[in-house]
Amino acid sequence: MHTQFYLIKPLSNLHVGSGDVSFGVVDNLIQRDVLNNLPNINSSSLKGAIREFCKYSELETFEKIFGSDTESDKKTKGSFRFFDANILAIPVRSEKMPYLMATSISILNEFIYKVRQFGITASYSDKVQRLVNAIGKVEHKQPIVFTKQLENAVIEELDYKAALKEIEDLSALENLIGSNIVILSDDNMHLICDNNHLPVIARNHLENGISTNLWYEQVLPRYTRLYFAVVGYEQADFKDFDIKIQESPVSIGANASIGYGYCKIEKLEYDENK
Repeated sequence: MHTQFYLIKPLSNLHVGSGDVSFGVVDNLIQRDVLNNLPNINSSSLKGAIREFCKYSELETFEKIFGSDTESDKKTKGSFRFFDANILAIPVRSEKMPYLMATSISILNEFIYKVRQFGITASYSDKVQRLVNAIGKVEHKQPIVFTKQLENAVIEELDYKAALKEIEDLSALENLIGSNIVILSDDNMHLICDNNHLPVIARNHLENGISTNLWYEQVLPRYTRLYFAVVGYEQADFKDFDIKIQESPVSIGANASIGYGYCKIEKLEYDENK
């Protein structure tokens, strides 16, 4: 068996609906992890979106990877197993820059754990683990930043100014979540991801210029980063699949006709020199 991890980088706001409502302001809520309640994309939703993309991009190994169509007389199972996409980082506004990429030690530790459980080379996970160890615990809920220009940055919705921690090489984290990183406490990470703080967009249905249905939809903002694993029988099976899903944006979730959910998917490279 071979396992490959991928990063999801939304290029536009992303709404993968849970089917739940909050009985408050928000009508349509996004999917969340059943354990930590952080935003995620369930494996069935993710597989369906990638399957649809690969079908119309004429992937030669489509049936081997995803199985036969429901209309097919001969039913075959697909060889790939898709896992949930979990959050790695989310953009947060600050007065220092338009946005910073926020994550937490727990999120990074869970990523390291999953990578190791699926047998990815130790050199990669060890490099990320060393960075997590160097960052240490986030004391008193105070955010941590790594560049002088971000020292004392104030994150919207939070009352603490960011503290500076000097770490020589952040390349392993930047490869995962980008630059201008801020580490939040677990409580603050959950706060900025809860139903009261994620962006909400008003939607309206018009008939002859008259509003017939106004509703509010929760979204993950563009540039959020998520990751997911795919397990297949042989590494060779991934060659054409990797080329196809990285060559153009994949539509994930609802409202593609109005530009929601267009995501860049990138194979996560394990070369520790990157």
